[in-house]
Amino acid sequence: MALFRSFPSFSSFITVLVALLSVSIATAQLVTREQIRQSSARCCPEQFRKCCEQRLLKDERIHCPKALAGGGELLSEERALAMAICLEKELHGGQSVIEKRAHKCCWLLSGGQTCQSQCYDKLRAPSIAPAEKFTFTDECPPLTLNRTVPISEMK
Repeated sequence: MALFRSFPSFSSFITVLVALLSVSIATAQLVTREQIRQSSARCCPEQFRKCCEQRLLKDERIHCPKALAGGGELLSEERALAMAICLEKELHGGQSVIEKRAHKCCWLLSGGQTCQSQCYDKLRAPSIAPAEKFTFTDECPPLTLNRTVPISEMK
């Protein structure tokens, strides 16, 4: 038990979880097309606006290949994160799970690539309310720390 707590990744994981659990969301609200249009206009540069709107409508993370960006500039990971944080705050009353970088802890989950990918995609999707972001775990095996000790047994 003490061995796991000495790893920086474990303490980072716990810190992020505590921070996320402290985010208070009274009720999850559906995002409307008008909210998507307005927030995209505020947070997404013109060349990526259509892509932003399409990704938000599908509850997907902001990722704009050249085809979706009108064949022009490729969206960098840093810029995509900044846009996603802005969008999430616009759509969910100033709250952002993306800004806390919770997606960086997805590799700690058991269940292999499928569970980890679901975690990453859900946590990076700005249109999904912060209170709903962790529903991907319903499809994952019991939560464990990097396939070792079940978190429920860590007391």
